[in-house]
Amino acid sequence: RKPSQMASAQICAFKDCTKPVWVSEGIAHTYCGRTHACEALKRKNEELQPPHGSCHRCKLPGCERPVFFEADTGRVHDFCS
Repeated sequence: RKPSQMASAQICAFKDCTKPVWVSEGIAHTYCGRTHACEALKRKNEELQPPHGSCHRCKLPGCERPVFFEADTGRVHDFCS
Protein backbone atom coordinates (compact mmCIF):
# COMPACT_ATOMS: atom_id res chain seq x y z
CA ARG A 1 0.00 0.00 0.00
CA LYS A 2 1.06 3.56 -0.66
CA PRO A 3 1.34 5.88 2.40
CA SER A 4 -1.52 8.03 1.04
CA GLN A 5 -3.80 4.96 0.85
CA MET A 6 -2.94 3.94 4.40
CA ALA A 7 -3.51 7.48 5.68
CA SER A 8 -6.92 7.69 4.01
CA ALA A 9 -8.06 4.73 6.13
CA GLN A 10 -7.51 6.72 9.35
CA ILE A 11 -10.64 8.08 11.01
CA CYS A 12 -11.29 11.69 12.06
CA ALA A 13 -10.37 12.34 15.71
CA PHE A 14 -13.53 14.41 16.31
CA LYS A 15 -15.87 12.63 18.73
CA ASP A 16 -18.47 10.44 16.99
CA CYS A 17 -17.18 11.27 13.49
CA THR A 18 -16.63 8.23 11.28
CA LYS A 19 -15.28 10.02 8.20
CA PRO A 20 -11.73 9.41 7.00
CA VAL A 21 -9.13 12.07 7.80
CA TRP A 22 -8.34 14.74 5.21
CA VAL A 23 -5.34 13.70 3.11
CA SER A 24 -3.68 16.29 0.91
CA GLU A 25 -0.39 15.94 -0.97
CA GLY A 26 0.21 12.68 0.94
CA ILE A 27 -0.19 14.36 4.35
CA ALA A 28 -2.84 12.85 6.62
CA HIS A 29 -4.42 15.40 8.92
CA THR A 30 -6.02 14.69 12.31
CA TYR A 31 -9.58 15.56 11.28
CA CYS A 32 -11.80 15.05 8.25
CA GLY A 33 -11.79 18.78 7.51
CA ARG A 34 -11.35 22.31 8.85
CA THR A 35 -14.83 22.37 10.44
CA HIS A 36 -14.05 19.52 12.83
CA ALA A 37 -10.50 20.81 13.39
CA CYS A 38 -11.85 24.26 14.33
CA GLU A 39 -14.54 22.84 16.60
CA ALA A 40 -12.09 20.54 18.39
CA LEU A 41 -9.68 23.39 19.03
CA LYS A 42 -12.49 25.71 20.12
CA ARG A 43 -13.43 23.17 22.80
CA LYS A 44 -9.83 23.39 24.05
CA ASN A 45 -9.92 27.22 23.99
CA GLU A 46 -7.50 27.27 21.05
CA GLU A 47 -7.79 28.51 17.48
CA LEU A 48 -6.86 26.93 14.18
CA GLN A 49 -3.97 28.78 12.60
CA PRO A 50 -4.15 29.98 9.00
CA PRO A 51 -3.20 27.30 6.46
CA HIS A 52 0.48 26.47 6.19
CA GLY A 53 2.73 23.70 4.99
CA SER A 54 3.07 21.80 1.75
CA CYS A 55 -0.62 20.97 1.47
CA HIS A 56 -1.54 24.65 1.43
CA ARG A 57 0.66 25.94 -1.38
CA CYS A 58 -0.72 27.84 -4.36
CA LYS A 59 -1.91 25.47 -7.11
CA LEU A 60 -0.55 27.74 -9.86
CA PRO A 61 2.32 25.89 -11.57
CA GLY A 62 5.65 27.29 -10.40
CA CYS A 63 4.18 29.25 -7.47
CA GLU A 64 5.28 28.24 -3.97
CA ARG A 65 3.39 30.91 -2.00
CA PRO A 66 0.85 29.95 0.70
CA VAL A 67 -2.79 29.92 -0.38
CA PHE A 68 -5.09 32.83 0.40
CA PHE A 69 -7.00 32.33 3.65
CA GLU A 70 -10.12 34.26 4.72
CA ALA A 71 -9.78 34.38 8.50
CA ASP A 72 -13.31 35.71 9.07
CA THR A 73 -14.95 32.81 7.21
CA GLY A 74 -12.25 30.14 7.52
CA ARG A 75 -12.29 29.63 3.75
CA VAL A 76 -9.09 28.25 2.27
CA HIS A 77 -8.55 29.09 -1.39
CA ASP A 78 -6.60 27.09 -3.96
CA PHE A 79 -4.42 30.02 -5.01
CA CYS A 80 -2.29 32.65 -3.27
CA SER A 81 -4.35 35.64 -4.46
